[in-house]
Amino acid sequence: MEIVKVTTKGQVTLPARVRKPFGISDQSYLVADEVGGFVVLRQGEAELDEITARLERAARQKGVTPEGPGPRPRPGRRPAGRP
Repeated sequence: MEIVKVTTKGQVTLPARVRKPFGISDQSYLVADEVGGFVVLRQGEAELDEITARLERAARQKGVTPEGPGPRPRPGRRPAGRP
């Protein structure tokens, strides 16, 4: 067990002894949860992948592509259903 200090910004440094076995690097994301009075950190890449997949599906359904949004109405024309 090691004691870590919380900075004024709420940051902590995880000791290398804790990071290395889990492959946690400066590019890793962790999810912080409160569980039974404890602060629990777990790797968050899976959650980020799921969120990304949901956003990509929603964008495709709305016609948004990596190149930009779907077709735009011509100038001077209002979209259907708008006054």
